[in-house]
Amino acid sequence: MSSGLGADTKGKAGSCSIVAAMGDLKGVFRYKDARQVSIMGRDMRRWDEDGVSDPDASDYGEFVLKSGMARLPNDPALLVMYASFLIEVRKDGQGARTQLQLLQKASPSLLDNYNIFVAQQLAKQLRRDGDGLDLMGYVEYQRNYRSCVRVHKMALMAQRAFWNTLLRSDKIPFRDMQRSLALMAQTEARATASYRRALERYPNNGKLLKVYGRFLEYVRNEPWTASKYYAEALKQGTGESLLNMTRGQTGSDLAAAGTINEKVDGLVIINAQGVIMMVNAATITMFRYDKGELEGKNVSILMPAPISTQHTGFLQRYVETGEPHILDRFRIMVALHKARTMFPISLMTTRLAEMGSETLFMGVIRKMPPASTDGSEVVRFWTTASGVVLCADTAAADSFGLDAAQYVGQPFANLCTDVEAVNR
Repeated sequence: MSSGLGADTKGKAGSCSIVAAMGDLKGVFRYKDARQVSIMGRDMRRWDEDGVSDPDASDYGEFVLKSGMARLPNDPALLVMYASFLIEVRKDGQGARTQLQLLQKASPSLLDNYNIFVAQQLAKQLRRDGDGLDLMGYVEYQRNYRSCVRVHKMALMAQRAFWNTLLRSDKIPFRDMQRSLALMAQTEARATASYRRALERYPNNGKLLKVYGRFLEYVRNEPWTASKYYAEALKQGTGESLLNMTRGQTGSDLAAAGTINEKVDGLVIINAQGVIMMVNAATITMFRYDKGELEGKNVSILMPAPISTQHTGFLQRYVETGEPHILDRFRIMVALHKARTMFPISLMTTRLAEMGSETLFMGVIRKMPPASTDGSEVVRFWTTASGVVLCADTAAADSFGLDAAQYVGQPFANLCTDVEAVNR
């Protein structure tokens, strides 16, 4: 195998899919030093007419670098090469920073420290150009995170099926036991690989570290290792500013929202299907959900009927026609708490950007200000088109003698002496 790889470098890019199928990276070639890896990987230097790296050649080059790193772990020169590859070819600043962190622990020489400095500057420039945890980077992170959670659940379900097999009867067919054990091993290995890929790219993400700790504790039964990840997750924490992530995104028109105070104003980012990608802390407090509970759910969960059933259609119509009907202006609406009680809000929705085929929207949510600031008594009710009360101001108790919640579901006309005038 190793002689075949070193004998003919021509055509390696075209056969990289076969090379990539090799499972044992250490057995690919017996590299003596980083220079041999560099020579072997030179075949990756292929570009098209626009100066873009050839994808097959890039895959081959990455395979050579990884096989060299497997053979020569913690070699400073290889770590620098791989970090530079991630920056220049993959445009993966986060992954490059991970390699540089490993390099700093490998007793780098003076020349290595200079290379670290150069690579760090390139990584910073890449971050300024749009990489890292800006909005687009966060959406990609969310996809990686959901992928980890999905295979995590599969591993838990496999364990559940195994125990159901054991408890089902006193006599269990050996083949059933074999299938259950094989499924457990398969799903655990798949989840472990998924987590490792995500942690290579986001090694300091507190949320990912915490859920990986749960995987280690409850799936792999490694509580001591899990405790280390819990401690690191607590140390790293989270604190990304959602508003900062949206700055500079194509298509956004946040000027219409005026000054946004993230401590008070709720911010919700959704995709074209209405799935919540991210919310800020103010939204969690406003709607009384727990942290992390809203991501992945449809935004209609925050709306009462019939708006909740129509919202996906509104989004689809905009994606298909491009005609905005409700974008970039505040509207008074009724929202829904987790406890299924309704309250009035002021909402503005704006289109942020497109990532591939995915259009992203952000909603700015504000609680309704007092009805009157001049001392006059004003009570507001929000009703359906047919006049049924959805919610009311807290001041309703002072004027009508009942708490605001007691009016919900009642005809508004019942509160009036001139019912005919109200119906008109």
